[in-house]
Amino acid sequence: MKNLLLQSILLFLLLTSCSSVPSDVRIALEQAGINRQELEKVIEHYKTTGEIQKLKAAYFLIANMPGKYAEYYSCN
Repeated sequence: MKNLLLQSILLFLLLTSCSSVPSDVRIALEQAGINRQELEKVIEHYKTTGEIQKLKAAYFLIANMPGKYAEYYSCN
């Protein structure tokens, strides 16, 4: 009985946490490729610690990542 209750709570939290991510962040996560897992870890960390300002900052940074890149040049 406890196991079923725990599974129900975890499912509820999973469904509600997924829907609370802003749409522009979801789009950026879809485009992140292999980095998606690391970005999701950041989001989950700030959600679980309750640091709302840092979560909003992470959302802002992630949402503005698409199209940004760096080029490296060798200076020989």
